[in-house]
Amino acid sequence: MVRDSRTGDEADEAAGATRAHPLLPLARPVIAFLQQLNRVVRRLSLFTHRLQGAIEGHYDRRRMWFDHYVDVNWKLPAQEDAMFLERAVFNRMLIARDAHLLEIACGDGYYTRNFYAPLARTIVAVDVDPSALAFARRSNHRANVRYELCDVRQGLPTGEFGHVIWDGGMLYLTLGEVDSIIGWIHDRVGPAGIFSGYTYADYVETRPYIRHRVNESQDVANLLLPHFANVVVLSSTHPDRRNFYFAASDASLPPPAGRSELLYACRDGDRRWSVDVRSGPTSSTT
Repeated sequence: MVRDSRTGDEADEAAGATRAHPLLPLARPVIAFLQQLNRVVRRLSLFTHRLQGAIEGHYDRRRMWFDHYVDVNWKLPAQEDAMFLERAVFNRMLIARDAHLLEIACGDGYYTRNFYAPLARTIVAVDVDPSALAFARRSNHRANVRYELCDVRQGLPTGEFGHVIWDGGMLYLTLGEVDSIIGWIHDRVGPAGIFSGYTYADYVETRPYIRHRVNESQDVANLLLPHFANVVVLSSTHPDRRNFYFAASDASLPPPAGRSELLYACRDGDRRWSVDVRSGPTSSTT
């Protein structure tokens, strides 16, 4: 049985919140007007972002970063494509509040500003493309984020970070380069930090910028296990690719300093089984 634990004052306040505001009849026409106006704005935004995406895709194919506001304003409402949100939610669930975070291959800074920065104390977000950083500073500025030019093949920014995120850039490098960078990441996060991000299996065989391929979750784990004691890989399949979301740490996963837990539970006959990723399997008879 679920009990209502609210105090008398809290219950009275909740009851008051359900009463109609005395000025609601005056506000209703304004609300209706704004709803209609925003429908028009959304349709216009969908059209202009679709046009932007089409022009960029045709004339600027060599660009290695993407404006994710095209995803937000066109692909999500028009194509019902929410894949771009998976990485953001996965990484965000693992970020400890007030963490010092390093983001590799930040691109346009959309994830940096909207998903990671609200939780982290500071973020150093790096990319090798000056045009990506210029867009990020212009469109995704935030006071606790510093965007820096950095070729991670040559080294990472100095300092210790509680969390390093690397989304999508691994396939653009050789396996040797990836191994070196993951080693440097391990040095930056230390024994209690976490490294998370994603890579993917691309079903298009002719992309010239892909330097190595992963096909299974175990391939991703094999990249991480030489450097980290604990690895989690979650995959999702899409029409043109298979994404692998990973977290790695020498500490337990999810990290005790984080805000998330993963519980897997199932029922087999008259016995209930549950697995808490922090404590291991347990069982209880129903």
